[in-house]
Amino acid sequence: MPPPPASAVTEPSSSTPGVPTHPRAVPWHEARVRAHRAAHPAPPRRTPLRDATGLTLAGDLLALGPHPAFDTAAMDGYAVSGAPPWSVRGTARAGMAWPGILAPGECVRISTGSLVPVGADAVVPLEVATDTDGHVFGAAPPEGRHVRRTGEDAAAGDRLAPAGTRIGPDWKDGGLAPVLLPQA
Repeated sequence: MPPPPASAVTEPSSSTPGVPTHPRAVPWHEARVRAHRAAHPAPPRRTPLRDATGLTLAGDLLALGPHPAFDTAAMDGYAVSGAPPWSVRGTARAGMAWPGILAPGECVRISTGSLVPVGADAVVPLEVATDTDGHVFGAAPPEGRHVRRTGEDAAAGDRLAPAGTRIGPDWKDGGLAPVLLPQA
């Protein structure tokens, strides 16, 4: 911050320009030092994340639970078990898990973000699979392909941000909200 004009902190003096002549006036540098010493942070308070933009964390921010919270499909396609061809057993959508257990040679249609069924080895993307009369054909993917594992982004208790971090709008809009405390 540039210093204010001399007239703002001093009275005109013909003997020494820039030196205060008012009895309570102080030099610009000393005024800044005094102002910095007088400032104290506000006490910590709990604030809903939706209202926290622009605030600063009073303590480390820890993940409440793992993120993702369960194995999820990283692509639209088929959650498969074993070698192809696979028989289609059902469908899993985000918010609507398929309730069964896949056996080798079986699959379910799956959407990105959906819970990967028990027994699935990987997800075969729609673009590389052929679904014909309830049977899916395609190359067997390596185990875990296109599956985001539980806790892959953050484990429960992981430090997501240190104390002193400024909270930006991307915290609630950028996908961090699922792993953040409900209040920051």
